[in-house]
Amino acid sequence: MKIAKIVCFLISFFSTCAISQNYYFVQFTDKNQSIYSVSNPAEFISQRTINQRLKHSIAIVDTDLPVNQAYITKIKAEVSEIKYSTKWLNGIVVTASESQIANITAFPFVKKISLLKGLGKLSFRKEMKENQLDSALQYGTGITETQMLGIDLMHSQSFTGKNIRIAIMDNGFVNANKIEAFFSIFSNNRMILTADLVENDNNVFNSGRHGLNVWSCMAANSNGKLIGAALDAEYMLFHTEDDRSESKLEELNWARAAEMADSAGVNIINTSLGYTTFDNLEMNYSQDDLNGNTTFIAQAATIASKKGILIVCSAGNEGAAIWKKISSPSDADGILSVGATDRNGVGASFSSFGPSADGRVKPDVSAMGSSVTVISSTGDIVNQSGTSFAAPLVSGLAAGIWQKYPDLSSFQLREIIIKGSSKFVNPDNKLGHGIPFFKRIDDYASQLVSQGSLISNGKIYPNPFKSGSLYLNLTNENKDKYDFLKIVNNQGQILFNIPIKQEIWQNLEIDFQTLKLGVYNFILTGKNSLNCIKGVKLEN
Repeated sequence: MKIAKIVCFLISFFSTCAISQNYYFVQFTDKNQSIYSVSNPAEFISQRTINQRLKHSIAIVDTDLPVNQAYITKIKAEVSEIKYSTKWLNGIVVTASESQIANITAFPFVKKISLLKGLGKLSFRKEMKENQLDSALQYGTGITETQMLGIDLMHSQSFTGKNIRIAIMDNGFVNANKIEAFFSIFSNNRMILTADLVENDNNVFNSGRHGLNVWSCMAANSNGKLIGAALDAEYMLFHTEDDRSESKLEELNWARAAEMADSAGVNIINTSLGYTTFDNLEMNYSQDDLNGNTTFIAQAATIASKKGILIVCSAGNEGAAIWKKISSPSDADGILSVGATDRNGVGASFSSFGPSADGRVKPDVSAMGSSVTVISSTGDIVNQSGTSFAAPLVSGLAAGIWQKYPDLSSFQLREIIIKGSSKFVNPDNKLGHGIPFFKRIDDYASQLVSQGSLISNGKIYPNPFKSGSLYLNLTNENKDKYDFLKIVNNQGQILFNIPIKQEIWQNLEIDFQTLKLGVYNFILTGKNSLNCIKGVKLEN
């Protein structure tokens, strides 16, 4: 009897060892789609903490956000137990077997898994990262156009368009939801909005090869085959172009799509479309009409650019045809019109040229548009030519720069892209200001930072200040976000609480002579927003 009990104990002991549970730290890639926001910190940290942060001008940032509960829920179903989470390190401690851990390495939101206690593998990072973004991206046959703009260098610094929203207006994106190279966009909830303005529904995936090709230049994530210029951006896809006809209705479709994109927080609009002539010949534009304010689409693009959106559009493919000149909306002011080069940086013969009717240099910049690597509607890698494919490369470059320098205004971003191009000092109407390159643009952006010239959520002018007029400057996209400006001293006392007008510039009509010499916090508050600006009061 005793022997039998000992045998059972040993069997149980060795069975337990065979399926032993280890402790692991599962680190996540991001906090995307969190139910919390840094603009509403009272939901996840105490008011005392908020007050202390404000007192010392310490920003509330992503590391303050709780770990994404949706990620935790998915992991919980696969492991033995979740012990706790850590928001600063963005992960959870779990107990699990090696087989359980192996199952969760495939989750796209899992960055790294490390053994904390036990006898399992020390790290699952290598297995997990083989087919994901890392420092050794393989660009396949798209390497030439990527290197020409320095996008590979930008990616090596981890600027891949994350948190930048890009809208694309085109003729549809057939089968994009079924092609593996785009799966990460859908699985990571980076498909923000789809709208078919031609068929009046939300299905943009049942027609339009051109839009699919264009999108792949930015969004494809197929290591070894094609890596898009902004593979981690968020996207809005609009079907505005009707392949069955050519009419000015399509221009209005574009305008409506731009309004929808603006309402959904778009940063960049890419348009590889252009309008000059129509089925009804009486509607045709003349080249004199391409002055930036005559066509419907140019008017809409100009308005969009004034809303803080960067508009990037193809110059057109009429360089060797009868028309020869750019199409609209490339004539719009304040946008980036993109011409095409070959793989050697020489202007492509088909690329439309300028100037605009009112004499502005067009295109603004150029990128490779001859034999560009794209993804077809069957998911295959093919080559296509046209300014249509030069434009999304520049859009992707812009997205990475904006990710690195989020306080740039759209006009500043446009300016440094032009300044960072190869022919900036001697532009022409074939290549415009030439081919932009990430390193040159990065240098210009760094200069703006060092000069303190970036416009963020708000600024106080003059700063430091004495007495007299003091002005609050808000960006266009933030002028409606805040309700009150509180002026708080370093003891946390609220000295002034001033209602904010919904204007970009506003005079702060208070008696600043009553303020003593020192540093003050100018706190902008809104229903879902909070921002702190440090102001310095000098002697009167």
